[in-house]
Amino acid sequence: MDTANSSPNTQDLALYFSETCWFCARVRHVANELGIKVELRDIDHSRERRDELIAGGGKSQVPCLRIAHGTRPVEWMYESADIAAYLTRRFGAEPA
Repeated sequence: MDTANSSPNTQDLALYFSETCWFCARVRHVANELGIKVELRDIDHSRERRDELIAGGGKSQVPCLRIAHGTRPVEWMYESADIAAYLTRRFGAEPA
């Protein structure tokens, strides 16, 4: 196995979430199943995180995955199914 794939680089990702949101729990479960660690930003316990989410993504809806693309603009991905699909495409097991 390629060592780069054994420790996925997730430094470009941050998940804005709420502990009481079932859809957020779904995304966190997918990340856990994929064995990846995504920075978690709890909007219920940090006004700063909520403000970042609104300023960057345009709304306070969670879950929201912030994806940094280097020199390209940051992407704000909403909807748990879309986030789960993105994480699975990017970090899921490669076909044999």
